[in-house]
Amino acid sequence: MLEVAPSAGLVAFRIETVLLPGHEAFAHPRQGEMYCFRSWWLTIASEHLTADLSGAPPAVDATRARDLGHIDRFEQIENGVWALDGEWGTAMAVTPSVDLVLD
Repeated sequence: MLEVAPSAGLVAFRIETVLLPGHEAFAHPRQGEMYCFRSWWLTIASEHLTADLSGAPPAVDATRARDLGHIDRFEQIENGVWALDGEWGTAMAVTPSVDLVLD
């Protein structure tokens, strides 16, 4: 994960993915890369959302980019209540809307 941006009623994650041939946003890998990497904004919005960032320092990968880890859990824990967590922190949302947009 590249970035976490909480605000009132939503939390947005900038994530990096590998795209395979056949995906509409696929492009041939850049020079020196084996895969097509693309970043996206994953937005979780809800009128009833809480987000608590852990404050853990990011790791730094081989390209010197910040790495905040993964979304380790994104699951419904009870009727309409969803939980997210990872090294970045935790979030809870009631009947959230989820959006994924290419960065």
